[in-house]
Amino acid sequence: MACGTGINIKALLENHPGIRADGVDISPKMIEHARATGLYQNLYVHNLQHPLLSVASDAFDLVIAFGFLEFLTDVYVCISECSRVLKPNGMLWASFRRFEAGDAFSPPRVIGDELKQFGYSASELLYMMKGLKMKVTALDTAVGYVTSNGFAVPYYVIQARKMPITRSS
Repeated sequence: MACGTGINIKALLENHPGIRADGVDISPKMIEHARATGLYQNLYVHNLQHPLLSVASDAFDLVIAFGFLEFLTDVYVCISECSRVLKPNGMLWASFRRFEAGDAFSPPRVIGDELKQFGYSASELLYMMKGLKMKVTALDTAVGYVTSNGFAVPYYVIQARKMPITRSS
């Protein structure tokens, strides 16, 4: 998700040769750059705040959503689509700008006027994943980036597995 120019898939393929990758980005220019790498099977220009109807359900073993979720006004739409396109037992790797009420080192929940950035608490992320039948296997903190005035912007990095549907008798 939000594949940009394709730089991340290059790194992933260096460590895991032979994987099949599809990419999605809102920017046609980014998709052009990603296409030029020759590393993707399929590429889609798409706004990730809307359902991704051109991609089949249960299609992927891994979905990576790094560095963009904080810009979505309704992150649940994107994360539910990530879950939908994952195969049972497939993994989601995602980053979320961190917001924890009362934490002096946590930036405000919403930053910016023109280009808003949204933050999420650990409990919100766990609740979201549970509602999507995703089992969180790791929830770590990381520095997303450092601002020009030296503030280290905190993020959560989550790994979650799509739980298979079990039928009760």
